[in-house]
Amino acid sequence: MVSRQTLLIVDDNESNIIALKETLEGNIDAEIFTATSGNEAVQKAFEQDFDLFMMDVKMPDMDGFEAVKYIKKEAKNKLIPVLFLTGVSAEPADIIKGLESGAAVDYIIKPIFQ
Repeated sequence: MVSRQTLLIVDDNESNIIALKETLEGNIDAEIFTATSGNEAVQKAFEQDFDLFMMDVKMPDMDGFEAVKYIKKEAKNKLIPVLFLTGVSAEPADIIKGLESGAAVDYIIKPIFQ
Protein backbone atom coordinates (compact mmCIF):
# COMPACT_ATOMS: atom_id res chain seq x y z
CA MET A 1 0.00 0.00 0.00
CA VAL A 2 1.37 3.38 -1.01
CA SER A 3 0.92 6.10 1.58
CA ARG A 4 -0.31 9.56 0.64
CA GLN A 5 2.20 12.35 0.31
CA THR A 6 2.23 14.87 3.14
CA LEU A 7 2.99 18.55 3.02
CA LEU A 8 3.24 21.31 5.56
CA ILE A 9 2.05 24.82 4.68
CA VAL A 10 3.51 27.47 7.00
CA ASP A 11 2.23 31.04 6.99
CA ASP A 12 1.32 33.48 9.75
CA ASN A 13 -1.61 34.74 7.65
CA GLU A 14 -4.60 32.38 7.95
CA SER A 15 -6.11 33.69 4.68
CA ASN A 16 -3.00 32.61 2.78
CA ILE A 17 -3.16 29.16 4.35
CA ILE A 18 -6.84 28.75 3.49
CA ALA A 19 -6.38 29.86 -0.14
CA LEU A 20 -3.37 27.66 -0.73
CA LYS A 21 -4.85 24.64 1.05
CA GLU A 22 -8.17 24.86 -0.83
CA THR A 23 -6.37 25.18 -4.16
CA LEU A 24 -4.08 22.24 -3.49
CA GLU A 25 -6.78 19.96 -2.08
CA GLY A 26 -8.64 20.09 -5.37
CA ASN A 27 -5.56 19.33 -7.44
CA ILE A 28 -3.29 16.91 -5.58
CA ASP A 29 -3.76 13.75 -3.58
CA ALA A 30 -1.88 14.67 -0.42
CA GLU A 31 -2.51 15.08 3.26
CA ILE A 32 -2.04 18.77 4.03
CA PHE A 33 -0.95 20.05 7.42
CA THR A 34 -0.63 23.70 8.43
CA ALA A 35 1.33 25.82 10.88
CA THR A 36 0.97 29.53 11.62
CA SER A 37 4.49 30.21 12.91
CA GLY A 38 8.07 29.14 12.44
CA ASN A 39 8.11 27.64 15.94
CA GLU A 40 4.99 25.58 15.24
CA ALA A 41 6.48 24.40 11.93
CA VAL A 42 9.67 23.22 13.62
CA GLN A 43 7.66 21.35 16.25
CA LYS A 44 5.45 19.66 13.63
CA ALA A 45 8.46 18.75 11.50
CA PHE A 46 9.99 16.87 14.44
CA GLU A 47 6.72 15.07 15.25
CA GLN A 48 5.54 14.20 11.73
CA ASP A 49 7.18 13.11 8.48
CA PHE A 50 6.60 15.43 5.53
CA ASP A 51 7.35 15.17 1.81
CA LEU A 52 7.32 18.93 1.17
CA PHE A 53 7.47 22.17 3.15
CA MET A 54 5.79 25.32 1.80
CA MET A 55 7.28 28.03 4.00
CA ASP A 56 6.41 31.71 4.29
CA VAL A 57 9.55 33.82 4.60
CA LYS A 58 8.40 36.73 6.76
CA MET A 59 6.86 35.66 10.07
CA PRO A 60 6.98 37.46 13.43
CA ASP A 61 8.42 34.88 15.83
CA MET A 62 10.85 33.02 13.58
CA ASP A 63 11.26 33.70 9.87
CA GLY A 64 11.08 30.91 7.32
CA PHE A 65 14.84 30.82 6.77
CA GLU A 66 15.51 30.23 10.46
CA ALA A 67 12.70 27.66 10.74
CA VAL A 68 14.12 25.67 7.83
CA LYS A 69 17.57 25.81 9.39
CA TYR A 70 16.19 24.14 12.54
CA ILE A 71 14.05 21.68 10.59
CA LYS A 72 17.02 20.59 8.45
CA LYS A 73 19.09 19.77 11.55
CA GLU A 74 16.96 16.66 11.94
CA ALA A 75 18.39 13.88 9.74
CA LYS A 76 14.97 12.77 8.47
CA ASN A 77 14.34 16.28 7.07
CA LYS A 78 17.66 16.94 5.35
CA LEU A 79 16.46 15.99 1.86
CA ILE A 80 12.87 17.22 2.10
CA PRO A 81 12.27 19.99 -0.49
CA VAL A 82 11.21 23.47 0.56
CA LEU A 83 9.23 26.02 -1.43
CA PHE A 84 9.70 29.47 0.06
CA LEU A 85 6.74 31.84 -0.31
CA THR A 86 6.99 35.58 0.21
CA GLY A 87 4.64 38.51 -0.05
CA VAL A 88 7.43 41.05 -0.19
CA SER A 89 9.59 41.99 -3.12
CA ALA A 90 12.24 39.37 -3.59
CA GLU A 91 15.70 40.84 -3.60
CA PRO A 92 18.35 38.64 -5.25
CA ALA A 93 20.16 38.31 -1.90
CA ASP A 94 16.96 37.00 -0.25
CA ILE A 95 16.39 34.50 -3.03
CA ILE A 96 19.96 33.23 -2.71
CA LYS A 97 19.61 33.05 1.09
CA GLY A 98 16.41 31.05 0.68
CA LEU A 99 17.85 28.64 -1.82
CA GLU A 100 20.99 28.13 0.27
CA SER A 101 19.15 27.68 3.57
CA GLY A 102 18.35 24.03 3.07
CA ALA A 103 17.30 22.03 0.03
CA ALA A 104 14.97 24.75 -1.22
CA VAL A 105 13.57 24.05 -4.65
CA ASP A 106 12.04 27.41 -5.37
CA TYR A 107 11.31 30.88 -4.06
CA ILE A 108 7.81 32.04 -5.03
CA ILE A 109 6.48 35.58 -4.73
CA LYS A 110 2.87 36.00 -3.53
CA PRO A 111 0.18 36.38 -4.57
CA ILE A 112 0.50 32.97 -6.15
CA PHE A 113 -3.02 33.04 -7.58
CA GLN A 114 -4.32 36.11 -9.36
